[in-house]
Amino acid sequence: MSYYTYKTNKLFSAVIISAVLSSCAGYRVARMVDTGESIKSETTTSLCTAYRNFPKSEILDEIASRNKFSKKDLELIEANEISVGMKRDALFCSWGYPLKTETVGTDYGNYKLYTYRERSDINNVITVYMIADIVSKWTSSNNVNLQVPYDNNHSHHSKHNYHTNINPVNG
Repeated sequence: MSYYTYKTNKLFSAVIISAVLSSCAGYRVARMVDTGESIKSETTTSLCTAYRNFPKSEILDEIASRNKFSKKDLELIEANEISVGMKRDALFCSWGYPLKTETVGTDYGNYKLYTYRERSDINNVITVYMIADIVSKWTSSNNVNLQVPYDNNHSHHSKHNYHTNINPVNG
């Protein structure tokens, strides 16, 4: 087995395990909604995971009732989208936790890079740039050889595109 095949299989396994575990948590909350049980005691994180995997209006209504997200953020969460200016918690609610997090230091301060994979094209890697826990921009790179962890030097990117409506693989 080649190194590339090994790394690809390892990454694929990690993505599958993450998806299964988050689906289980989401399934439990979705099942509670289906059977009429209260979901008020669930954490916001559990509700967000449930909504990403089983989009039910009752789950989104409970998320909204907690007043943690703005009306605009709730609309983006409902659409599984993000926007410049969105806070970190709203990003995580909409897209889930990133596959990779990287802190980059500059002369002007630190920022974070969150790496996701696009849902419709697993080879498309989306990098979200966060300054002070606020989305400042994101790019996508379509490169089948890109591996997680994310390469710091970005020299392998074949192209960069700015996007406004991307649905990532979420966990």
